Amino acid sequence: YIMPYLNVIIPIEIYNFIETMDNVESAQAAGDNYNVGEAQFADGVATMIGALFGGVCPNTVWMGHPGLKQAGCRIGYAWVSGLLFFLTAIFGFFALLYNLIPTVIVAIVFLWCALTITAQAFVDTPRRHAAAIGIAMLPHIANYAYTQISSTLMSVGIFEITPEVSQSLLDAGIIWKGIEALNYGAVLSGMMWAAIIAFVIDRNLKAAGNLSLIAAAFTFFGILHSPLLGINAGPVGITIGYVSVGVICYLVDRFKDKLDVPVRYDYV
Repeated sequence: YIMPYLNVIIPIEIYNFIETMDNVESAQAAGDNYNVGEAQFADGVATMIGALFGGVCPNTVWMGHPGLKQAGCRIGYAWVSGLLFFLTAIFGFFALLYNLIPTVIVAIVFLWCALTITAQAFVDTPRRHAAAIGIAMLPHIANYAYTQISSTLMSVGIFEITPEVSQSLLDAGIIWKGIEALNYGAVLSGMMWAAIIAFVIDRNLKAAGNLSLIAAAFTFFGILHSPLLGINAGPVGITIGYVSVGVICYLVDRFKDKLDVPVRYDYV
Protein backbone atom coordinates (compact mmCIF):
# COMPACT_ATOMS: atom_id res chain seq x y z
CA TYR A 1 0.00 0.00 0.00
CA ILE A 2 2.80 2.40 0.87
CA MET A 3 5.01 1.66 -2.17
CA PRO A 4 3.46 4.23 -4.57
CA TYR A 5 4.18 6.98 -2.05
CA LEU A 6 7.83 6.16 -1.32
CA ASN A 7 9.00 8.37 -4.20
CA VAL A 8 7.62 11.31 -2.22
CA ILE A 9 8.19 10.10 1.36
CA ILE A 10 11.89 9.17 1.10
CA PRO A 11 13.15 12.41 -0.55
CA ILE A 12 11.05 14.56 1.80
CA GLU A 13 12.36 12.71 4.86
CA ILE A 14 15.94 13.05 3.60
CA TYR A 15 15.26 16.76 3.20
CA ASN A 16 13.79 17.04 6.72
CA PHE A 17 16.69 15.11 8.23
CA ILE A 18 19.11 17.56 6.62
CA GLU A 19 16.92 20.57 7.45
CA THR A 20 17.00 19.69 11.16
CA MET A 21 20.73 19.04 11.08
CA ASP A 22 21.40 22.35 9.30
CA ASN A 23 19.23 24.43 11.59
CA VAL A 24 20.54 22.86 14.80
CA GLU A 25 24.05 23.60 13.50
CA SER A 26 22.89 27.17 12.81
CA ALA A 27 21.76 27.45 16.42
CA GLN A 28 25.12 26.06 17.58
CA ALA A 29 26.93 28.69 15.52
CA ALA A 30 24.80 31.30 17.32
CA GLY A 31 26.01 29.95 20.68
CA ASP A 32 23.24 27.49 21.66
CA ASN A 33 24.55 23.93 21.72
CA TYR A 34 21.49 21.75 21.16
CA ASN A 35 21.99 18.03 20.54
CA VAL A 36 21.42 17.05 16.90
CA GLY A 37 20.48 13.45 17.78
CA GLU A 38 17.85 14.54 20.29
CA ALA A 39 16.37 16.98 17.78
CA GLN A 40 16.20 14.27 15.09
CA PHE A 41 14.55 11.88 17.56
CA ALA A 42 11.98 14.48 18.61
CA ASP A 43 11.21 15.19 14.94
CA GLY A 44 10.60 11.52 14.22
CA VAL A 45 8.37 10.98 17.26
CA ALA A 46 6.36 14.15 16.52
CA THR A 47 5.93 13.10 12.87
CA MET A 48 4.63 9.65 13.86
CA ILE A 49 2.22 11.08 16.45
CA GLY A 50 0.97 13.59 13.87
CA ALA A 51 0.47 10.79 11.33
CA LEU A 52 -1.76 8.91 13.79
CA PHE A 53 -4.05 11.96 13.80
CA GLY A 54 -4.04 12.44 10.03
CA GLY A 55 -1.08 14.81 9.75
CA VAL A 56 0.72 14.62 6.40
CA CYS A 57 3.52 17.10 7.13
CA PRO A 58 6.74 15.70 8.71
CA ASN A 59 8.20 17.66 11.59
CA THR A 60 11.52 19.49 11.36
CA VAL A 61 13.48 22.18 13.20
CA TRP A 62 12.68 25.55 11.66
CA MET A 63 15.28 28.04 10.45
CA GLY A 64 16.05 31.54 11.68
CA HIS A 65 17.36 30.77 15.18
CA PRO A 66 20.14 33.42 15.12
CA GLY A 67 17.71 36.13 14.06
CA LEU A 68 15.10 35.09 16.62
CA LYS A 69 17.75 35.07 19.32
CA GLN A 70 18.88 38.59 18.38
CA ALA A 71 15.23 39.68 18.51
CA GLY A 72 15.06 38.56 22.14
CA CYS A 73 13.01 35.38 21.63
CA ARG A 74 13.54 32.62 24.18
CA ILE A 75 11.92 29.26 24.91
CA GLY A 76 8.64 31.00 25.71
CA TYR A 77 8.41 32.02 22.05
CA ALA A 78 8.39 28.33 21.03
CA TRP A 79 5.76 27.46 23.64
CA VAL A 80 3.46 30.33 22.59
CA SER A 81 3.87 29.39 18.92
CA GLY A 82 2.98 25.77 19.65
CA LEU A 83 -0.05 26.78 21.74
CA LEU A 84 -1.32 29.11 19.01
CA PHE A 85 -0.92 26.41 16.36
CA PHE A 86 -2.81 23.97 18.58
CA LEU A 87 -5.70 26.35 19.25
CA THR A 88 -5.85 27.39 15.60
CA ALA A 89 -6.09 23.76 14.51
CA ILE A 90 -8.69 22.82 17.17
CA PHE A 91 -11.00 25.71 16.31
CA GLY A 92 -10.40 25.73 12.56
CA PHE A 93 -8.86 29.19 12.32
CA PHE A 94 -6.31 28.36 9.61
CA ALA A 95 -8.61 29.40 6.77
CA LEU A 96 -9.44 32.62 8.63
CA LEU A 97 -5.77 33.48 9.13
CA TYR A 98 -4.97 32.54 5.53
CA ASN A 99 -7.48 35.08 4.29
CA LEU A 100 -6.71 37.64 7.00
CA ILE A 101 -2.91 37.89 6.72
CA PRO A 102 -1.64 39.43 3.44
CA THR A 103 0.70 37.24 1.39
CA VAL A 104 3.34 39.98 1.45
CA ILE A 105 3.60 39.63 5.24
CA VAL A 106 4.36 35.91 4.88
CA ALA A 107 6.88 36.73 2.13
CA ILE A 108 8.67 39.16 4.45
CA VAL A 109 9.07 36.39 7.05
CA PHE A 110 10.61 34.05 4.48
CA LEU A 111 12.85 36.82 3.15
CA TRP A 112 14.01 37.58 6.69
CA CYS A 113 14.82 33.89 7.31
CA ALA A 114 16.67 33.67 3.99
CA LEU A 115 18.76 36.76 4.72
CA THR A 116 19.56 35.53 8.23
CA ILE A 117 20.84 32.12 7.18
CA THR A 118 22.64 33.45 4.09
CA ALA A 119 24.47 36.06 6.15
CA GLN A 120 25.35 33.46 8.78
CA ALA A 121 26.72 31.13 6.10
CA PHE A 122 29.30 33.74 5.11
CA VAL A 123 29.98 35.13 8.60
CA ASP A 124 30.38 31.88 10.57
CA THR A 125 32.47 29.93 8.05
CA PRO A 126 36.10 30.43 7.00
CA ARG A 127 36.60 33.13 4.34
CA ARG A 128 38.30 30.64 2.04
CA HIS A 129 35.04 28.64 1.80
CA ALA A 130 33.14 31.50 0.14
CA ALA A 131 33.33 29.73 -3.24
CA ALA A 132 31.74 26.63 -1.68
CA ILE A 133 28.83 28.70 -0.37
CA GLY A 134 28.34 30.23 -3.81
CA ILE A 135 28.30 26.78 -5.42
CA ALA A 136 25.73 25.59 -2.86
CA MET A 137 23.25 28.22 -4.06
CA LEU A 138 23.19 27.08 -7.70
CA PRO A 139 20.75 24.14 -7.25
CA HIS A 140 18.42 26.43 -5.29
CA ILE A 141 18.49 29.01 -8.09
CA ALA A 142 17.63 26.20 -10.52
CA ASN A 143 14.81 25.08 -8.22
CA TYR A 144 13.39 28.63 -8.22
CA ALA A 145 13.69 28.87 -12.01
CA TYR A 146 12.01 25.48 -12.44
CA THR A 147 9.09 26.53 -10.24
CA GLN A 148 8.62 29.80 -12.12
CA ILE A 149 8.80 28.17 -15.57
CA SER A 150 6.53 25.21 -14.71
CA SER A 151 4.00 27.54 -13.03
CA THR A 152 3.99 29.77 -16.11
CA LEU A 153 3.34 26.75 -18.33
CA MET A 154 0.47 25.62 -16.07
CA SER A 155 -1.08 29.08 -16.28
CA VAL A 156 -1.50 28.57 -20.04
CA GLY A 157 -2.83 25.02 -19.72
CA ILE A 158 0.40 22.96 -20.02
CA PHE A 159 0.41 20.66 -17.00
CA GLU A 160 2.93 18.08 -18.25
CA ILE A 161 6.39 18.90 -19.52
CA THR A 162 6.66 16.48 -22.44
CA PRO A 163 9.78 16.03 -24.61
CA GLU A 164 8.16 18.37 -27.13
CA VAL A 165 7.67 21.08 -24.48
CA SER A 166 11.26 20.59 -23.28
CA GLN A 167 12.53 20.99 -26.82
CA SER A 168 10.49 24.17 -27.25
CA LEU A 169 12.05 25.59 -24.09
CA LEU A 170 15.52 24.67 -25.34
CA ASP A 171 14.78 26.24 -28.72
CA ALA A 172 13.79 29.43 -26.88
CA GLY A 173 17.24 29.58 -25.28
CA ILE A 174 16.25 28.31 -21.82
CA ILE A 175 18.85 25.98 -20.30
CA TRP A 176 16.02 23.65 -19.38
CA LYS A 177 17.87 20.33 -19.05
CA GLY A 178 20.20 21.77 -16.43
CA ILE A 179 17.39 23.55 -14.58
CA GLU A 180 15.26 20.40 -14.52
CA ALA A 181 18.09 18.16 -13.33
CA LEU A 182 19.25 20.52 -10.57
CA ASN A 183 15.69 21.10 -9.38
CA TYR A 184 15.34 17.60 -7.96
CA GLY A 185 17.10 17.17 -4.62
CA ALA A 186 18.36 20.77 -4.62
CA VAL A 187 18.88 20.92 -0.84
CA LEU A 188 20.97 17.75 -0.72
CA SER A 189 22.94 18.39 -3.92
CA GLY A 190 23.70 21.97 -2.80
CA MET A 191 25.15 20.68 0.46
CA MET A 192 27.18 17.98 -1.28
CA TRP A 193 28.55 20.39 -3.88
CA ALA A 194 29.56 22.83 -1.14
CA ALA A 195 31.26 20.06 0.84
CA ILE A 196 33.18 18.83 -2.22
CA ILE A 197 34.45 22.33 -3.00
CA ALA A 198 35.31 22.99 0.66
CA PHE A 199 37.29 19.73 0.79
CA VAL A 200 39.16 20.69 -2.38
CA ILE A 201 39.95 24.16 -0.99
CA ASP A 202 41.25 22.51 2.20
CA ARG A 203 43.32 20.10 0.06
CA ASN A 204 41.44 17.11 1.45
CA LEU A 205 41.07 15.59 -2.00
CA LYS A 206 40.42 12.06 -0.79
CA ALA A 207 37.32 13.23 1.10
CA ALA A 208 36.23 15.22 -1.97
CA GLY A 209 36.60 12.08 -4.08
CA ASN A 210 34.64 9.98 -1.61
CA LEU A 211 31.78 12.47 -1.53
CA SER A 212 31.74 12.70 -5.33
CA LEU A 213 31.26 8.94 -5.58
CA ILE A 214 28.50 9.07 -2.97
CA ALA A 215 26.79 11.76 -5.07
CA ALA A 216 27.18 9.50 -8.11
CA ALA A 217 25.48 6.64 -6.22
CA PHE A 218 22.66 8.97 -5.09
CA THR A 219 22.14 10.08 -8.69
CA PHE A 220 22.19 6.49 -9.96
CA PHE A 221 19.37 5.54 -7.58
CA GLY A 222 17.38 8.76 -8.19
CA ILE A 223 17.92 10.43 -4.82
CA LEU A 224 19.56 13.34 -6.66
CA HIS A 225 18.59 14.92 -9.99
CA SER A 226 15.55 12.73 -10.57
CA PRO A 227 11.83 12.87 -9.74
CA LEU A 228 11.69 9.09 -9.25
CA LEU A 229 13.64 6.50 -7.28
CA GLY A 230 14.97 3.39 -8.99
CA ILE A 231 17.96 1.74 -10.65
CA ASN A 232 19.75 4.17 -13.00
CA ALA A 233 16.96 6.70 -12.33
CA GLY A 234 19.11 9.84 -12.55
CA PRO A 235 20.67 11.33 -15.68
CA VAL A 236 23.52 9.10 -16.86
CA GLY A 237 25.67 12.07 -17.83
CA ILE A 238 25.51 13.55 -14.34
CA THR A 239 26.33 10.19 -12.75
CA ILE A 240 29.39 9.90 -15.01
CA GLY A 241 30.27 13.50 -14.15
CA TYR A 242 30.35 12.77 -10.42
CA VAL A 243 32.44 9.63 -11.00
CA SER A 244 34.84 11.68 -13.14
CA VAL A 245 35.23 14.30 -10.41
CA GLY A 246 35.91 11.55 -7.88
CA VAL A 247 38.56 9.92 -10.08
CA ILE A 248 40.24 13.28 -10.75
CA CYS A 249 40.34 14.02 -7.00
CA TYR A 250 41.90 10.63 -6.28
CA LEU A 251 44.52 11.07 -9.03
CA VAL A 252 45.45 14.59 -7.95
CA ASP A 253 45.68 13.40 -4.34
CA ARG A 254 47.94 10.55 -5.45
CA PHE A 255 50.32 12.84 -7.32
CA LYS A 256 49.88 16.06 -5.30
CA ASP A 257 53.53 16.03 -4.22
CA LYS A 258 54.55 16.42 -7.86
CA LEU A 259 52.10 19.26 -8.60
CA ASP A 260 53.01 22.91 -8.24
CA VAL A 261 49.95 24.07 -6.28
CA PRO A 262 49.98 26.84 -3.64
CA VAL A 263 49.73 25.60 -0.07
CA ARG A 264 46.68 27.78 0.49
CA TYR A 265 44.20 29.09 -2.04
CA ASP A 266 40.75 30.61 -1.63
CA TYR A 267 39.00 29.56 -4.81
CA VAL A 268 38.96 26.71 -7.29
